[in-house]
Amino acid sequence: DIVCEWLNYWLDKTGLKNICLAGGVAMNCVLNQKISKRCNINQLFVPPFAGDQGISIGNAFLASIEHNIKPLSNNFSAYLGRSFHQDEIEKTLQHHQITYSILENVVNTASQYIADGKIIGWFQGNAEIGARALGNRSILANPAIKGMKENINQKIKFRENFRPFCPSVLKEDFDTYFSSTIKEIPFMNVTVDCKPLATTELPEIVHHDNTARVQTVSSENNAIFHQLLIELKKKTGHGVVLNTSLNVRNQPMAYDVNDALITLFTSGLDALFVGNILIEKP
Repeated sequence: DIVCEWLNYWLDKTGLKNICLAGGVAMNCVLNQKISKRCNINQLFVPPFAGDQGISIGNAFLASIEHNIKPLSNNFSAYLGRSFHQDEIEKTLQHHQITYSILENVVNTASQYIADGKIIGWFQGNAEIGARALGNRSILANPAIKGMKENINQKIKFRENFRPFCPSVLKEDFDTYFSSTIKEIPFMNVTVDCKPLATTELPEIVHHDNTARVQTVSSENNAIFHQLLIELKKKTGHGVVLNTSLNVRNQPMAYDVNDALITLFTSGLDALFVGNILIEKP
Protein backbone atom coordinates (compact mmCIF):
# COMPACT_ATOMS: atom_id res chain seq x y z
CA ASP A 1 0.00 0.00 0.00
CA ILE A 2 2.78 2.41 0.95
CA VAL A 3 4.86 1.74 -2.17
CA CYS A 4 1.88 2.10 -4.51
CA GLU A 5 0.82 5.35 -2.82
CA TRP A 6 4.36 6.70 -3.13
CA LEU A 7 4.66 5.69 -6.79
CA ASN A 8 1.27 7.16 -7.71
CA TYR A 9 2.31 10.47 -6.12
CA TRP A 10 5.40 10.69 -8.32
CA LEU A 11 3.62 9.44 -11.44
CA ASP A 12 1.06 12.24 -11.02
CA LYS A 13 3.75 14.82 -10.22
CA THR A 14 6.02 13.95 -13.18
CA GLY A 15 3.51 12.75 -15.76
CA LEU A 16 5.77 9.76 -16.47
CA LYS A 17 4.29 6.38 -17.43
CA ASN A 18 7.33 4.10 -17.10
CA ILE A 19 8.82 2.82 -13.84
CA CYS A 20 12.24 1.29 -13.16
CA LEU A 21 12.69 -0.24 -9.71
CA ALA A 22 15.85 -1.35 -7.93
CA GLY A 23 16.92 -2.38 -4.45
CA GLY A 24 16.12 -5.65 -2.76
CA VAL A 25 12.46 -4.69 -2.34
CA ALA A 26 12.11 -4.76 -6.13
CA MET A 27 12.61 -8.56 -6.00
CA ASN A 28 9.20 -8.81 -4.33
CA CYS A 29 7.19 -10.33 -7.19
CA VAL A 30 3.82 -9.86 -5.48
CA LEU A 31 4.54 -6.16 -4.89
CA ASN A 32 5.43 -5.73 -8.56
CA GLN A 33 2.10 -7.27 -9.57
CA LYS A 34 0.25 -4.86 -7.26
CA ILE A 35 2.13 -1.95 -8.86
CA SER A 36 1.06 -3.10 -12.32
CA LYS A 37 -2.58 -3.18 -11.16
CA ARG A 38 -2.76 -0.08 -8.97
CA CYS A 39 -0.50 2.36 -10.81
CA ASN A 40 -1.31 3.99 -14.14
CA ILE A 41 1.82 2.90 -16.01
CA ASN A 42 2.80 1.66 -19.45
CA GLN A 43 5.92 -0.27 -18.50
CA LEU A 44 7.55 -1.68 -15.36
CA PHE A 45 11.22 -2.61 -15.52
CA VAL A 46 13.01 -4.50 -12.76
CA PRO A 47 16.54 -5.67 -13.58
CA PRO A 48 17.53 -9.23 -12.65
CA PHE A 49 20.18 -7.81 -10.29
CA ALA A 50 17.90 -5.44 -8.37
CA GLY A 51 19.80 -5.94 -5.08
CA ASP A 52 23.32 -4.97 -4.04
CA GLN A 53 24.98 -7.00 -6.79
CA GLY A 54 23.58 -4.60 -9.37
CA ILE A 55 25.40 -1.58 -7.95
CA SER A 56 28.50 -2.20 -10.07
CA ILE A 57 26.43 -2.26 -13.26
CA GLY A 58 24.52 0.83 -12.15
CA ASN A 59 27.83 2.60 -11.59
CA ALA A 60 28.95 1.66 -15.10
CA PHE A 61 25.74 3.09 -16.56
CA LEU A 62 26.13 6.28 -14.54
CA ALA A 63 29.78 6.70 -15.55
CA SER A 64 28.82 6.22 -19.21
CA ILE A 65 26.22 8.97 -18.98
CA GLU A 66 28.64 11.32 -17.23
CA HIS A 67 31.09 10.78 -20.12
CA ASN A 68 28.38 11.42 -22.72
CA ILE A 69 28.31 7.76 -23.77
CA LYS A 70 24.75 6.52 -24.11
CA PRO A 71 24.45 2.95 -22.69
CA LEU A 72 22.98 0.40 -25.07
CA SER A 73 19.52 -0.39 -23.70
CA ASN A 74 18.07 -2.52 -26.49
CA ASN A 75 17.98 -6.29 -26.03
CA PHE A 76 19.15 -6.05 -22.43
CA SER A 77 20.52 -9.43 -21.33
CA ALA A 78 20.74 -11.16 -17.95
CA TYR A 79 23.22 -13.73 -19.27
CA LEU A 80 26.42 -11.99 -18.18
CA GLY A 81 28.24 -14.90 -16.53
CA ARG A 82 30.73 -17.42 -17.92
CA SER A 83 30.10 -19.97 -20.61
CA PHE A 84 32.01 -23.23 -21.10
CA HIS A 85 33.36 -24.59 -24.37
CA GLN A 86 32.79 -28.16 -25.53
CA ASP A 87 36.40 -29.27 -24.96
CA GLU A 88 36.38 -27.74 -21.48
CA ILE A 89 33.19 -29.61 -20.58
CA GLU A 90 34.48 -32.93 -21.90
CA LYS A 91 37.82 -32.50 -20.11
CA THR A 92 35.96 -32.04 -16.80
CA LEU A 93 33.81 -35.13 -17.40
CA GLN A 94 36.80 -37.22 -18.38
CA HIS A 95 38.72 -36.07 -15.33
CA HIS A 96 35.89 -37.38 -13.12
CA GLN A 97 35.57 -40.54 -15.27
CA ILE A 98 31.93 -39.80 -16.00
CA THR A 99 30.22 -41.50 -18.94
CA TYR A 100 28.43 -39.12 -21.30
CA SER A 101 26.77 -38.94 -24.71
CA ILE A 102 27.15 -36.25 -27.36
CA LEU A 103 23.76 -35.42 -28.88
CA GLU A 104 22.98 -34.35 -32.42
CA ASN A 105 19.85 -32.50 -31.28
CA VAL A 106 19.96 -31.62 -27.59
CA VAL A 107 16.68 -29.68 -27.72
CA ASN A 108 14.75 -32.63 -29.15
CA THR A 109 16.16 -35.11 -26.61
CA ALA A 110 15.73 -32.80 -23.61
CA SER A 111 12.15 -31.91 -24.53
CA GLN A 112 11.31 -35.62 -24.84
CA TYR A 113 12.77 -36.29 -21.39
CA ILE A 114 10.61 -33.49 -19.94
CA ALA A 115 7.50 -34.68 -21.79
CA ASP A 116 8.09 -38.20 -20.39
CA GLY A 117 8.08 -36.88 -16.83
CA LYS A 118 11.80 -36.84 -16.14
CA ILE A 119 13.39 -34.02 -14.15
CA ILE A 120 16.45 -32.64 -15.88
CA GLY A 121 19.30 -30.24 -15.22
CA TRP A 122 19.69 -27.71 -18.04
CA PHE A 123 23.13 -26.07 -18.23
CA GLN A 124 23.56 -23.87 -21.31
CA GLY A 125 25.53 -20.85 -22.45
CA ASN A 126 26.37 -17.94 -20.17
CA ALA A 127 25.29 -18.05 -16.53
CA GLU A 128 22.55 -15.69 -15.40
CA ILE A 129 23.17 -12.71 -13.15
CA GLY A 130 20.80 -12.35 -10.19
CA ALA A 131 18.78 -14.64 -7.99
CA ARG A 132 16.59 -16.29 -10.64
CA ALA A 133 17.38 -19.23 -12.92
CA LEU A 134 16.42 -17.92 -16.35
CA GLY A 135 16.91 -21.06 -18.43
CA ASN A 136 20.71 -21.39 -18.50
CA ARG A 137 21.30 -22.89 -15.03
CA SER A 138 17.90 -24.49 -14.44
CA ILE A 139 16.10 -27.59 -13.28
CA LEU A 140 13.23 -28.27 -15.69
CA ALA A 141 10.17 -30.50 -15.49
CA ASN A 142 6.70 -31.01 -16.95
CA PRO A 143 4.15 -28.80 -15.10
CA ALA A 144 1.23 -30.86 -16.42
CA ILE A 145 2.18 -33.92 -14.37
CA LYS A 146 0.38 -33.91 -11.03
CA GLY A 147 2.67 -34.13 -8.01
CA MET A 148 5.73 -32.85 -9.87
CA LYS A 149 6.20 -29.84 -7.57
CA GLU A 150 6.13 -32.00 -4.43
CA ASN A 151 8.49 -34.50 -6.09
CA ILE A 152 11.07 -31.81 -6.85
CA ASN A 153 10.80 -30.22 -3.41
CA GLN A 154 11.29 -33.54 -1.63
CA LYS A 155 13.82 -35.35 -3.85
CA ILE A 156 15.86 -32.55 -5.39
CA LYS A 157 15.47 -29.20 -3.63
CA PHE A 158 14.99 -30.75 -0.15
CA ARG A 159 12.71 -27.93 0.96
CA GLU A 160 9.16 -27.20 2.13
CA ASN A 161 6.28 -28.16 -0.16
CA PHE A 162 4.78 -24.66 -0.16
CA ARG A 163 7.80 -23.30 -2.08
CA PRO A 164 6.62 -22.27 -5.58
CA PHE A 165 8.13 -22.89 -8.99
CA CYS A 166 8.23 -20.66 -12.03
CA PRO A 167 6.50 -21.36 -15.33
CA SER A 168 8.80 -20.40 -18.20
CA VAL A 169 6.46 -19.79 -21.13
CA LEU A 170 6.85 -18.92 -24.78
CA LYS A 171 6.41 -15.15 -24.97
CA GLU A 172 3.96 -15.58 -27.84
CA ASP A 173 1.78 -17.91 -25.70
CA PHE A 174 1.69 -15.74 -22.57
CA ASP A 175 -1.92 -14.59 -23.06
CA THR A 176 -3.08 -18.19 -23.48
CA TYR A 177 -2.26 -19.04 -19.86
CA PHE A 178 -1.86 -15.78 -17.93
CA SER A 179 -3.44 -12.36 -17.45
CA SER A 180 -1.44 -9.19 -16.81
CA THR A 181 -1.03 -5.65 -18.08
CA ILE A 182 2.68 -6.49 -18.30
CA LYS A 183 3.21 -8.92 -21.17
CA GLU A 184 6.99 -9.28 -21.16
CA ILE A 185 8.63 -10.62 -17.99
CA PRO A 186 12.01 -12.05 -19.03
CA PHE A 187 13.57 -11.84 -15.55
CA MET A 188 10.91 -13.69 -13.55
CA ASN A 189 10.18 -10.78 -11.20
CA VAL A 190 6.41 -10.24 -11.41
CA THR A 191 3.56 -12.53 -10.43
CA VAL A 192 0.55 -12.65 -12.74
CA ASP A 193 -2.98 -14.06 -12.60
CA CYS A 194 -3.52 -17.53 -14.07
CA LYS A 195 -6.25 -18.19 -16.59
CA PRO A 196 -8.40 -21.35 -16.30
CA LEU A 197 -6.25 -23.25 -18.80
CA ALA A 198 -3.16 -22.86 -16.61
CA THR A 199 -5.08 -23.76 -13.46
CA THR A 200 -6.54 -26.96 -14.89
CA GLU A 201 -3.79 -28.11 -17.28
CA LEU A 202 -0.63 -26.91 -15.48
CA PRO A 203 -1.44 -27.09 -11.74
CA GLU A 204 2.18 -27.51 -10.60
CA ILE A 205 3.07 -23.88 -11.35
CA VAL A 206 -0.05 -22.20 -9.91
CA HIS A 207 0.13 -20.64 -6.43
CA HIS A 208 -2.67 -21.06 -3.90
CA ASP A 209 -3.97 -17.57 -4.77
CA ASN A 210 -4.19 -18.48 -8.48
CA THR A 211 -1.08 -16.53 -9.46
CA ALA A 212 2.26 -17.59 -10.94
CA ARG A 213 5.75 -16.08 -11.02
CA VAL A 214 6.30 -16.16 -14.77
CA GLN A 215 9.27 -15.91 -17.10
CA THR A 216 8.49 -15.05 -20.72
CA VAL A 217 10.98 -16.56 -23.16
CA SER A 218 11.66 -15.19 -26.64
CA SER A 219 14.14 -16.11 -29.34
CA GLU A 220 15.77 -12.73 -28.79
CA ASN A 221 16.55 -13.17 -25.08
CA ASN A 222 17.34 -16.93 -25.06
CA ALA A 223 17.29 -18.71 -28.41
CA ILE A 224 18.00 -22.29 -27.28
CA PHE A 225 15.57 -22.13 -24.34
CA HIS A 226 12.92 -20.73 -26.68
CA GLN A 227 13.53 -23.62 -29.08
CA LEU A 228 13.26 -26.11 -26.22
CA LEU A 229 9.81 -24.74 -25.34
CA ILE A 230 8.73 -24.93 -28.99
CA GLU A 231 9.74 -28.61 -29.11
CA LEU A 232 8.04 -29.27 -25.77
CA LYS A 233 4.85 -27.70 -27.11
CA LYS A 234 4.94 -30.09 -30.08
CA LYS A 235 5.17 -33.05 -27.70
CA THR A 236 2.80 -31.98 -24.90
CA GLY A 237 0.60 -29.23 -26.35
CA HIS A 238 2.03 -26.63 -23.94
CA GLY A 239 5.02 -24.35 -24.49
CA VAL A 240 5.45 -24.08 -20.73
CA VAL A 241 8.03 -25.71 -18.46
CA LEU A 242 8.41 -25.81 -14.68
CA ASN A 243 11.67 -23.99 -13.96
CA THR A 244 13.72 -23.72 -10.78
CA SER A 245 17.39 -23.04 -10.09
CA LEU A 246 20.01 -25.75 -10.63
CA ASN A 247 20.99 -26.35 -7.01
CA VAL A 248 19.88 -28.08 -3.83
CA ARG A 249 18.82 -26.40 -0.61
CA ASN A 250 21.37 -24.05 1.01
CA GLN A 251 23.63 -24.19 -2.07
CA PRO A 252 24.13 -21.38 -4.60
CA MET A 253 22.96 -21.81 -8.17
CA ALA A 254 25.33 -23.97 -10.23
CA TYR A 255 27.88 -21.80 -12.01
CA ASP A 256 30.40 -24.20 -13.54
CA VAL A 257 30.26 -27.81 -14.72
CA ASN A 258 31.49 -29.18 -11.40
CA ASP A 259 28.61 -27.45 -9.60
CA ALA A 260 26.12 -28.99 -12.00
CA LEU A 261 27.60 -32.47 -11.56
CA ILE A 262 27.39 -32.17 -7.76
CA THR A 263 23.71 -31.26 -8.05
CA LEU A 264 23.06 -34.22 -10.37
CA PHE A 265 24.74 -36.80 -8.13
CA THR A 266 23.50 -35.49 -4.77
CA SER A 267 19.84 -35.14 -5.71
CA GLY A 268 17.00 -36.92 -7.46
CA LEU A 269 17.71 -35.37 -10.87
CA ASP A 270 17.22 -37.88 -13.69
CA ALA A 271 19.67 -36.37 -16.16
CA LEU A 272 21.89 -33.39 -16.87
CA PHE A 273 22.22 -31.62 -20.22
CA VAL A 274 25.41 -29.55 -20.51
CA GLY A 275 25.63 -27.92 -23.92
CA ASN A 276 24.97 -30.79 -26.34
CA ILE A 277 26.16 -33.39 -23.83
CA LEU A 278 23.88 -35.74 -21.88
CA ILE A 279 24.94 -37.19 -18.53
CA GLU A 280 22.76 -39.82 -16.85
CA LYS A 281 23.25 -41.69 -13.61
CA PRO A 282 24.38 -45.32 -13.85
